[in-house]
Amino acid sequence: MSRKNLIIFVLIGIILIGAFLIFYNIQNKSSQPPTISISEEE
Repeated sequence: MSRKNLIIFVLIGIILIGAFLIFYNIQNKSSQPPTISISEEE
């Protein structure tokens, strides 16, 4: 492999890992239902 191909391969790998981590994080947050809190100060 030439040096240019190696750099491109590494960059694509980093992008794919980053995209997977972002997608995994979004999936974990959406599984929690939203909560509403009301204060009775008035």
